[in-house]
Amino acid sequence: MKRLPKKPEVRKTESPEEVKGERLKAKGKKAAQSDAIENNPAPANAQDDKPNSESINSDIEHPKSEIKEMEVHHHPKVEKKSFKEYLLEGLMIFLAVTMGFFAETIRDNISESQKGKEYIRSFAQDLRGDIAKYDNLIAQFTLKDSVLNHLDACFDTMAQQGHAPKYLYNIIQHAAGFPDFVYSDRTIQQLKNAGGLRMIHDKTIADSIIDYDTQVRADLLHQEALEKLREEITDAHQNMLTFKSLSLLLSGKYALETSGPQLNSYDKKELSVYFNRIFIFKSACHNQLHKLKTLRQKLQG
Repeated sequence: MKRLPKKPEVRKTESPEEVKGERLKAKGKKAAQSDAIENNPAPANAQDDKPNSESINSDIEHPKSEIKEMEVHHHPKVEKKSFKEYLLEGLMIFLAVTMGFFAETIRDNISESQKGKEYIRSFAQDLRGDIAKYDNLIAQFTLKDSVLNHLDACFDTMAQQGHAPKYLYNIIQHAAGFPDFVYSDRTIQQLKNAGGLRMIHDKTIADSIIDYDTQVRADLLHQEALEKLREEITDAHQNMLTFKSLSLLLSGKYALETSGPQLNSYDKKELSVYFNRIFIFKSACHNQLHKLKTLRQKLQG
């Protein structure tokens, strides 16, 4: 069976009087609800939700109580010091600073004294090395001086016989060079550069060190002059000796020869010039020997 479609409801139009009546009923309901709320007390839950003035006041007062219970530190009252107390404190500070200054000065003096002793020991070690050198040099220059003392006799023989004797080889060999002195000035330089002489409180020792250094350096200057003479005498030997004689002399094989060296010229004037140069070199070597002996005696004394 087919269902018939529902008929649309037709809304009834209300009259103005009916509308006024419904409005009056709604006003009456609202008035009744407001009277019921005023007459009935609020539930407990509602009162709990409202803020309590007493709790607020207690919360505000609580930190105040904590502040009151906190400890308060007061600065202690400092008593004023008298002038004597200030004077005593100043005197104690002055004494402390003065004692510190004296202690530092004593410490520096002890340190300088120790360094001075170290310099003296080092210088003594250098002197022992110099003494050994002096002994060796004195022996060599003594032998050189002894051989060159035959220079006059050799010249007379050549002037008379017209040929060189065999011992002219020895004269030429000892007139060809000399042993030089090497100064051990390690400690002296340290004393000069670092101001170490003031660390040696014994004035006699300090003066002796300076005096010794002065004499040694004077001898070194003489040694430089002797070196220039050696260069000149070497040129003279090369000009006067023949090639064969010079080669025998330099190789040391002249000892096997039975005769003296051969010269390029036997002219008396040229021989005189040649022997004069040898004599000048001999004199310089003799002076060097004297200086070495003086320095050796100074160290021994």
